[in-house]
Amino acid sequence: MSDTRLVQTAVLGKADSMLPVYFPPDYEESLQFRREHDGARFFCGHFLGGCGGELVTKISDFYDIVSHFAHHPTVGGSQDDPLDSAQHRQRVRSESNAIQGWVGLLLETSTA
Repeated sequence: MSDTRLVQTAVLGKADSMLPVYFPPDYEESLQFRREHDGARFFCGHFLGGCGGELVTKISDFYDIVSHFAHHPTVGGSQDDPLDSAQHRQRVRSESNAIQGWVGLLLETSTA
């Protein structure tokens, strides 16, 4: 799990959703996630500061590439511009850290 640029967080249902989801990097856990969310749509949500584009799940069993969300291949946007793409990856990293902290806080308060 060496590539930290890959997207692990998204929102569920639509770009303006406030329902964050975390895609597990582990191969077996990502297969389970995909089964549990069969038919669901994921987005690079505005709630997370994202572009609003639709995401797909990418499952990998390679040791150096983790399973992750990726922008849908038919969606335009930042993939054509390397600078914009780099800025998007940085924003996604920041959002991922923020959402993981938010989820951790929710878990702490639910067990208190």
